[in-house]
Amino acid sequence: MINEPLQRLKDLYEQTEEYGFSWPDTETLLAQIRSECAEVSAAIEEQEGPERIQEEVADLLHAVCALCFFKKYDMPNLMRKSADKLNRRFTLLKQLAERQGLYNLKDQPYEMMMQLWDEVKILEKIPETHSE
Repeated sequence: MINEPLQRLKDLYEQTEEYGFSWPDTETLLAQIRSECAEVSAAIEEQEGPERIQEEVADLLHAVCALCFFKKYDMPNLMRKSADKLNRRFTLLKQLAERQGLYNLKDQPYEMMMQLWDEVKILEKIPETHSE
């Protein structure tokens, strides 16, 4: 099941396509996503207010959703897969941290957290790692 705001966005996307206002190809959509990322970054760097930053983030989300609609991806399934992947990786992250005597990562340096995250991504590719 797709939630109401996402369904509304999908319906609007379909209406724009039926009207002839559509993306010509995937590369154009990817360029739009890169552009929206730059606008989010600029809004944050320029310390614009939360409403302005959220407006730019919403534009980025719209562009990513447009890519999914264009490619005819199943959005609820993608969201489930994303949550499952984060859950899997977070479980491995906690296991790695606990092996190092860390029972949470509060106050740990960002670099150390990213090193653990990189290790998780490597371990995730080894099938037997998931069963620990």
